[in-house]
Amino acid sequence: MTKRRKVARHENGLEKVAKLPVHVPFLLLPTELIFLILASCSNATLVVLAQTCKMFNTIALQFFFKQGRGKFSSPTKGRLSSDRTPVEMLDATRVALFVKKLRSVCWSFEAGCECKIISPQADPACLLLSSVTQRSTNIANFARTGPLWRTFDEIANLRTIFSRISNVEDVHLNFMSMDMWLSTSLPWTHPEIKNSALDPNLWKEFVDLLDKVVDSGCHTLVISNGDRLLKLFSGEDSRGSALTTTSKWKYLNLQSLSVHSDILLRPPCSHWLLSLLTSSACANRLTRLSFQPYMTPLPSSLLVSLNLPNLIEFEMQAPYTTLLSDPGSTFAKFEDVFAFLETHNDILTVVSLYGAEPPPPPPMDPTALPAFYFNKPILPKLKSFTAHPAYIAWVLNLAVSSHSKLTLGSLKSINIKSEGIFSIQEQFNFDYASFNDALEALIGWQNGYRSGGKVYETRSRTKNKNLVPGRTIDLHLTFGCMHGITEWLTSHLPPGAQGQASPSILTQLTCVKILTISTRVTATLQAEAIDVLPDWLALLSNAGRPLDLLGPSRRGGPPKTGSRTPSKLRMVLLCLGGFLGDKDQFINRVAEKCSSIKWLRIGLSGSEPAINLDDFRARSGMENADQ
Repeated sequence: MTKRRKVARHENGLEKVAKLPVHVPFLLLPTELIFLILASCSNATLVVLAQTCKMFNTIALQFFFKQGRGKFSSPTKGRLSSDRTPVEMLDATRVALFVKKLRSVCWSFEAGCECKIISPQADPACLLLSSVTQRSTNIANFARTGPLWRTFDEIANLRTIFSRISNVEDVHLNFMSMDMWLSTSLPWTHPEIKNSALDPNLWKEFVDLLDKVVDSGCHTLVISNGDRLLKLFSGEDSRGSALTTTSKWKYLNLQSLSVHSDILLRPPCSHWLLSLLTSSACANRLTRLSFQPYMTPLPSSLLVSLNLPNLIEFEMQAPYTTLLSDPGSTFAKFEDVFAFLETHNDILTVVSLYGAEPPPPPPMDPTALPAFYFNKPILPKLKSFTAHPAYIAWVLNLAVSSHSKLTLGSLKSINIKSEGIFSIQEQFNFDYASFNDALEALIGWQNGYRSGGKVYETRSRTKNKNLVPGRTIDLHLTFGCMHGITEWLTSHLPPGAQGQASPSILTQLTCVKILTISTRVTATLQAEAIDVLPDWLALLSNAGRPLDLLGPSRRGGPPKTGSRTPSKLRMVLLCLGGFLGDKDQFINRVAEKCSSIKWLRIGLSGSEPAINLDDFRARSGMENADQ
């Protein structure tokens, strides 16, 4: 049907036909004019325009992504990130038909709605919210139109994206911004709703997102933070609930899972987690599993239920060995950790244990540990072990008691970590005397490969028959608590004779090849600790010297035999948050006192060049008779 022409009648009686406006197709406009028009559109308008037709989808969203070049990562380059991106990024990615592949997704969830000041906040008076929501004071009624409107809108968008795009290799979902908003903004803007609970169905949307992520072929999945969100859960306790679920996965690509969020340790997310980890599809692929809880202990049935035949790396890192809210509770029970290690004893190569209930003190009942005794090798493939000193001593003492020649035969690195306690109260400070127990166990393991004059064949032993048999490791000492370090270092030095050889247990420790001492990024060793450190390092450097030069032992009886091999220490790395003192003078003292050490590096980043102490000694005119 043709349009009727509009007729205008003039006073002289003559008729004149009005001309219709000429419609020019948008795409036929000059390119410069098209981009000028698009530049005048808001991001939201571009997203709406992209949903009108396939051609506009390409033009509008390509312009959307292009204008952020240099400001934020573009999905067209294979990476979706929330870092410095506009709020329309997920909507744009969801509708962008030409975005068919993503290598990684790194998204930090936000809370609130976008108000006039363009800041995420919980404001019921926001014009973007419905009139019903503006009058609501119940966070459970807000659903996806209240303070958490943006959060669940992002979850819904990500669900759609993962439903459409498969084989996203790396996924990181972060709730840090949510935690900050809940602890800073919400108590001030809406104190009446800060303790309300969300409808559990809303959290099931997040569980559905996790389903979409693993179903899409994800290789590496990290979920972090969210401890503040626990107050929005319905209050169901994960430890007292049955976590039996039915597996629904047939094939997964998931190789690494990092549970660094308390959200996954509470229902309904904990049900999903157990269902995933106990599925055959996950067991067939998973090689790395990491837990880093902050406030919530692991469900009691989690570790004992796992049997992952391809797992080679396991990490359990909690901030404390006991819950601050309940000193009688721990993040993981010792028997659960032991059962997990027993199940995966033959395959683990990297283990990090911190925050679990400490093992019972020796002597232990051998009948209670049947799998780790007699002829079965203890962790024969383990290469790196990071743990609280109690666990270091426990494993090494078990190795000494083992009858297997392959026990800890691959071990190359040990990291002894102290608890990161920030309290200035003395009763909460870390007891660094426990480091001595771990070091004594290390000496026992170091000498334990000789039994009645017979040398055990281990995986780490060289094939060169002319070399003296022995074990070498890289030893890391990580100081999380800054209180008590100086006293512990000084306890190994003879009183009033700093700089002379000391019969400390350190003089028996000859297997250390590289020593690393590290602190938190925001902390460093006290000046007093820096001052005694060269003398302390000299004990390790001079370890294995003739016993008549060392004198009698200060720790109850003569030193153990079997440690006459000279020290293998060649490099010292000081990864400190700062250095208090004269660095040149410190280097000079280390070069003078530590005869075997050739390399010294001081710095936190690891990019600082190592100092060749042999060259330093030569320039200083010092001679090293031991080299």
